[in-house]
Formats: sequence, C-alpha cells, structure tokens
Amino acid sequence: MLLALLALAGPAAAGAQPASQSQSVQTTLSPGEAGALLARARRLQGAGFEQKARELVETVAERSTTPIPSQLRAIDQRVGWWRELLGSAGPLVRLILEMLAAALGVCLAGLLCVTGTRALWARIERSVQLEGFEGSSEATLGAVLSAALSQALTRMSNERAGRRVNWQSGTEPKFELPSAIGEAVPAAGILAGLIEMLDRMLYRRVYSVAGTVHPVHEHRGAGLTLAISRRSGRTVEQVTIWERDFLLKEAGDGAPIAVRYERLVLPAAVWLGYSKTLGAKEGKRPLQTRDWRSYALFALGEIVPDDAKERRLYELALDLDQGNLGARLNLAALLLKRPAYEVPPKTGGGGVANGSREGWRECLDTAEDHLNVVAGRTDPRRDAIWYRARYLQAVVSVYRGTRPFCTNGVAHPCDPCRRAGLNARARLDELQREISVHGRETALASLLDALEQPIDVLRKTAALIAGDPFGLPGASDPTWRSATAEYNLACLLSRYADRIAADAGRDAAAKRAALVEAVRRLRRALARDVLMTDGALLAEARVDPAFDGVVRRSKAFKTLTAIVEPPSKPGKPTRYAVTLDPGPEMVKLVSG
Repeated sequence: MLLALLALAGPAAAGAQPASQSQSVQTTLSPGEAGALLARARRLQGAGFEQKARELVETVAERSTTPIPSQLRAIDQRVGWWRELLGSAGPLVRLILEMLAAALGVCLAGLLCVTGTRALWARIERSVQLEGFEGSSEATLGAVLSAALSQALTRMSNERAGRRVNWQSGTEPKFELPSAIGEAVPAAGILAGLIEMLDRMLYRRVYSVAGTVHPVHEHRGAGLTLAISRRSGRTVEQVTIWERDFLLKEAGDGAPIAVRYERLVLPAAVWLGYSKTLGAKEGKRPLQTRDWRSYALFALGEIVPDDAKERRLYELALDLDQGNLGARLNLAALLLKRPAYEVPPKTGGGGVANGSREGWRECLDTAEDHLNVVAGRTDPRRDAIWYRARYLQAVVSVYRGTRPFCTNGVAHPCDPCRRAGLNARARLDELQREISVHGRETALASLLDALEQPIDVLRKTAALIAGDPFGLPGASDPTWRSATAEYNLACLLSRYADRIAADAGRDAAAKRAALVEAVRRLRRALARDVLMTDGALLAEARVDPAFDGVVRRSKAFKTLTAIVEPPSKPGKPTRYAVTLDPGPEMVKLVSG
C-alpha cells in the first residue's frame, strides 16, 4: 500500500517542478516581446490612454531588463541620478531642515513669550492718555492745547542738557513721567468697539488726563483745570491754574485767547510732572524743587521777555521753595546784568559813581550767594547746573577784578584784582578737570562742548586781570566762534585795550589795534545775535562793565550800540538786602 502511494506521489512531484520552471520562464519577456509591449504602450499613450500605457510599461519593467524610454516615463518621475543623490543626501538634508524648523519654533515661542510678557507689563505699567480740553467755543483751541501739552511733556522727559552755558532751562531736567503718553483716539466701527470692550474687561493701569477751559475771569484772568482719572472715571487728582497765580494776567491783556491759554500749558505740564499718581518720586524732584508752583514760576521765566518781570518770577519761586536751584542760577545770571542807570556817561571819561559801584557790588555778592548754594548742592557727575554755576562763579570773579572796582589802574593791578584773577583761574581749572572726566557723558556732552570756547576766553581774561604778561589776543585767530564766544572775546579785547591805555610803555598804535579788534568782534557777535535772540547781546553790551574803559568812549562803539537803542526810563533803583540763615543758603531777598 505504501509503495503504491509513493508511486502515485512520485509522478505528481516530478510534474510539479517543470510547471514551476515554466511559470518562471513565462514571467521573463524577451527583448522582442518587451519591445512590442513598449510600442503598444506608446500608441496607447499617444491615443490618450495614459492608464493603459502605464500598466504595459509596468509589466515590461517587472518582467524584462529592457530600459524604459524617457517618452514613456511619468512627467513627475525623478531622473535616476537625481534619485540616487536624494537617496544618499536626502536623510541628512531632512535632518538639517527638521533641526532648523525646531530652532525656528523655539525662537518663535521665545518671541511670543517676550511679546506677551511685555504686553502684560505694559498693562501693569502706568500709562497716560490725553483726552483733550473742553469748555471752549473755539473749535481749534482744544486741539491746540492738547498738542502743546503733549509737546511740553515730551520736552520734560528729555534729560539732555542745553547748550546755554549761563542759563538753566525749566524743561531741561528729566521728569519721572510715564513712558506711555499719547492721544486717546475714539473707537470707530464694530470691530474696534469689540476690541475696546475686551480691553476694558482686562486689567490695565491707565490714567486719563482731561482739561477744561474756563472763561476769562475779571480778576483771575484765563484759567485751565486738569483732572487725572482712573479707567473707571473716578478723579484722582485735580488742579485749576489761573493767569494771576503765575503773573501772566497783565501779559495776557490784549493777547489772543489761544495764546493766553497756551501759556498756561507749561504750569499744567509741570503739575503733571509732579503728580504722584503718574509716578513722580519724592526723592527725585527736578533741580531739588519740592513745590510744583515754585518750579512752574521758574520755568515760566523762559517766556518772559522783560528782565524785571523775569526776576520777579524767580524771586516768587524762591519764596515758595528756597531749594529751587534753577531759580537761584537764573536769578544770579540776571543779577550779573548791570542796570542801565549804573553805566558811565557816554561823553567824557568819568568813572562810575560810588553809589552805583556799591549797588553793583551788592548784586555781585547776592549772585555769588546763589551760585555757592547751587554748586554746593549738585554733583558734576550728573548735574549740568553744576557746570553753569561754576562758570558764573568765574564770571563773578572776573567782574570783581575789573571796572568799576579797580581804581588803581590795570597795568599794575591791585591786590584785590590779582586775587580775583587767581580765583577765576582756580574755578576754571576745576571746570576743565571735571569736563575732562565727564565730557563723554551723554546727558552732559552738549553743554560741555558749548563751554569749551567761553572757558578759553575767560581764562585769558583771568590771566589779564591777574597781571600776567599778555599779547593781543584773537587778532589773527581763524577759529570759528559762536556769537557768545565772539562777544566774550570782545570783552577780553576791551579790557586789554584798557591795560594798554594805562601802561605808559605801550604806544597808541597797539591801543588802537586792540580797540578796533574789540569792536570788530562785537560787531560779528551782534550781527548773528539779532537774527537768533532778537538782540539780547546788544542790550547786554550797552551795560556790560567790560566796555567801561576806552572802548565805551570810542565813536565806533557808540555807533554800534546806538542801533534801535530803547529810551531810558528814569526811576529809583530797587535795593535788595540779603538775609542768610545759619547754613550756606540764602533765605530770601527783601526789597527796600
């Protein structure tokens, strides 16, 4: 039985092998068969039967080694060499791209975190919106006052020192104001309304500043009210500013309404700068002034053209706060301007009367008291006013060593004049040492650059009054000088001409050369100053003690300074008595 089964299985197994071999043979196409199939596929492709042609091409590719023509390949099929390149370099390129994508994702996430944090901090940080002014019948007045207030706040946020070497600007010190101050723009449209609604639902530390214009009062003059409110509308701080409170009512009579209200913007900006709600800190008061009204009176001195009214503003500022360093410095600068009634006659060679000399000395003493307080309370590392105070102290010393105090002649100066010259030189040496150390400070660079030429001229003046050997300065100096430097050089040359006139060993030609050069420098200074500051140097030259000698008596000087000379106003001069407390500071000025 077993043998019979084996006999039956043998032929079956033997027949299976040839069948498998025939199947293997059938799967392989000859080159002719492959060529026929490819030709058929080409015809189908030409007839538009892409799918049928693709099946025949696949059959040839599977069952033959015949290469497929490029015409029968798919249009998106890669070329062989490119496929091999992708196979070898593709994984590495993909790895690099994935790493770049991951790095980009990390950077994007970090940027979103930083932006989100800054946005969150912006909502927490104090910000201010200026909502404008209401209450005026003039359509443009509200926009004008809003723009003026925004500009004033921007100037008060700047910490750079100005280039005026003997004057302190009220808007120069940096106030601690919020970094975000802008105009409020009413929302428009449904989308803007939804965004505004969402913004109000989220916490935000924002305050609004709204103004109200008051009608001109018979006694108080024009007035403005400023109110600081929270987002809820609750008023936190409020103030009303009248012209009379800041000595502006008289100046406002006859002026346009818009001008009168715009003058009140400066005190309003100062009040905002002192607001604790908006971030003002008790220990960082500008120019060490604690009372905002005192600082506002000092800052208004910049827009008052009359010296007498300007002086009154500074005195009122010191009455409110004797620590107002800006008012002290500017008042000292005004005291260094000699009154016109103390100028020697234009004809003849007479000197200054004793009473006038005493009045001038009193002004110098008062100015020096103020400057000592300013210099003693400030730091040259950060305070521009320190440099201005030291410069003016040197000017005071120069004035003490020249006319009308020196009566012994200038060829051989007396001991007080010599000491004054040495004291001025010491002040200037200290100034130059500090400038060499702090000259690169961003906040001080502008002022210290402007001080270079005046200090150089003042140093030569100090050497002259101290009795040092001296030649004709500036006769052939090609250096370009500012109007102020030219004026200072004219003062120096005038003193030099006096020195030659008092020296018997000098000839008339040298005196004449010094006089001509002094007038030429003064003419150059006045020609530029009239265009820039409306003749401030011309008014100063008429009373400057530096010209009290031979230059003032010369015809050229008289002709130059007589241009549009204002009529004299006779009157009794006001005397000021200085009252000092036990410390180094002056309490007040008492008129008598």
